[in-house]
Amino acid sequence: MLIEKKLPEVVLQKIRSYYELNIDGFAIRCPYFINKNRFNLLKNVSYLGKGDPQEIIKMTKKLIEKDKVFLKGKSPTLIRNYMKENNLGIDCSGFVMRILDCWCQEKYGRPLSLKVNIKLPFTKKIRYLLRFFENTSVKTILNHFDGNIVIERSGDIKPGDLIHLGQIHILVVSEIIQDSKSGQIEEITYFHSSSQFDGVHKGKIKIKNPADKLGKQFWEEGSEKYNWTFQQFMRYPDSGVIRLKIFDNDGGSK
Repeated sequence: MLIEKKLPEVVLQKIRSYYELNIDGFAIRCPYFINKNRFNLLKNVSYLGKGDPQEIIKMTKKLIEKDKVFLKGKSPTLIRNYMKENNLGIDCSGFVMRILDCWCQEKYGRPLSLKVNIKLPFTKKIRYLLRFFENTSVKTILNHFDGNIVIERSGDIKPGDLIHLGQIHILVVSEIIQDSKSGQIEEITYFHSSSQFDGVHKGKIKIKNPADKLGKQFWEEGSEKYNWTFQQFMRYPDSGVIRLKIFDNDGGSK
């Protein structure tokens, strides 16, 4: 018999909110966008690839109402393309941080920015925390979040753990499936926002040997001939899995 362990329902709902942005009655998969222009930092967070689903929805609707292109009607494809043209979307670290912030508020009643310990000099830390989501990148998570726990064995992965492809991309584990008798993990589900998949996307990893590292398991995402996520994971020697210290000993809900 198999059992599922998942992130809390409110956190899964946050993931679904990105996967199906509710815009004028259409379910729109949030596009990928990364802000590469440091001079854009004064813009609304929705334009920086770091926005909450409701912020992205609000800004999209605001622009749609002003644009004559929608006078003849709307469609999911038209709206999504419009979002991409106007730099409305989420990047990988923005997505992951919003999901973990939701979990942190559910678990502790406080935002993630007030629970994680940032390894930066005091003045830099203050500036960083003033724009927590905008200032957080994959490198920030890996190098400046104090107390990250490295997960070596695939069989030790839990919901909420982060899979990183070197220091360029990051995914969040939403669910694991275990054998009820042995407790061994048989499958991992993760979500991420990627340019390769044009936005928020889901993947799975079949666990062949729980004692092995994640690179030796069977990844299911993309085409059978080329799995971008797996290839990038294997490309970088420093790829791996981490768990934020504040979420240790919390395996999610059944």
